[in-house]
Amino acid sequence: MLALDLSQLPPALIITAECDPLRDEGQAYAKRLADAGVRVTYTCYPGMIHPFFSLSGVIPQAFEAIQQVANAVAGV
Repeated sequence: MLALDLSQLPPALIITAECDPLRDEGQAYAKRLADAGVRVTYTCYPGMIHPFFSLSGVIPQAFEAIQQVANAVAGV
């Protein structure tokens, strides 16, 4: 986030949770990447808390986020 030039970074997938104290930083980083011309996908999962991603057995949105990552890695 502190780098002066982000333009040479690879495409990025940034996932945040609405009720996460780091949400604003993730959103700002996604904006900086996009402004630098980097292809970025940013998703903020509404109502979710910081560790939601690791709770896929009990939170359906966590499974959705995991699938989003899998699709990005697979190039889907």
